[in-house]
Amino acid sequence: MAGLLAARVLTDTCDVVTIVERDTLAAGPHHRRGVPQGQHTHGLLASGRRALETLFPDIGRELVEHGALETDIVRDARWFFEGACLQRFDSGLRGLLMTRPLLESVVRARIAAHPRVRVRDGAAVDGLVAGVRGDRVTGVKIGGRTLEADLVVDATGRGSRSPAWLESLGYERPAEESVQIALGCAFPPAFSSSATPSAASIRSTARACRWRRCRRSSCSGRWRPASGTSRSGSSLARRRWSTSRGASPSATTCACRKRLDRAMPASRS
Repeated sequence: MAGLLAARVLTDTCDVVTIVERDTLAAGPHHRRGVPQGQHTHGLLASGRRALETLFPDIGRELVEHGALETDIVRDARWFFEGACLQRFDSGLRGLLMTRPLLESVVRARIAAHPRVRVRDGAAVDGLVAGVRGDRVTGVKIGGRTLEADLVVDATGRGSRSPAWLESLGYERPAEESVQIALGCAFPPAFSSSATPSAASIRSTARACRWRRCRRSSCSGRWRPASGTSRSGSSLARRRWSTSRGASPSATTCACRKRLDRAMPASRS
């Protein structure tokens, strides 16, 4: 999605924008290997929807026509903070719930239809190309060939290999900034590749977000295994949350967390 939106922004100033995608893209909403979280619950909050519609006018209506669910993100959702459920009311903040493949396929169709955009799927970038003087990046390597460009945008995310490629060309690695939020989310794959999410599927995953660290001042926030759980089992449970319907997030938690979990049963309404 980052690459698609970056391409749309570049069409305002560039003559030709080429999107290089490693996956082979199929028509319509389908999961692909390059999006490992593609089967998780997805949606657009009100601000995200407004930002998307700024780039693609009426795309919200188009998504609804393809099966997305339009909701009031306060009235129709349960927001838990510090173990307490916030009040629900008509906020007027209209969000959209849908599968990730549906969202991506509609955005990709919009950007692919732009006269300045070229899409090269099934092509993996092997490295960066520098100019003769070595003072700037002038393109990328794809299968032994060079795709020249005045500007190269890397939208591959945290798995990007650009820092290593820049080092191999004699440049310094870009400085990295990290923001620790102490928050973890886990969502089961609730939807099939092309199906529109049902209300029941959405409700079954509505409570999956949990704090990974206890935020209460009275608790040390240290992880410890529940009774009968070994240290190795504790480590595994800390990495893999239990997200089955009605289950507690994991067998590993702090004492304060256990009290919160018992006070927050899975909701069916």
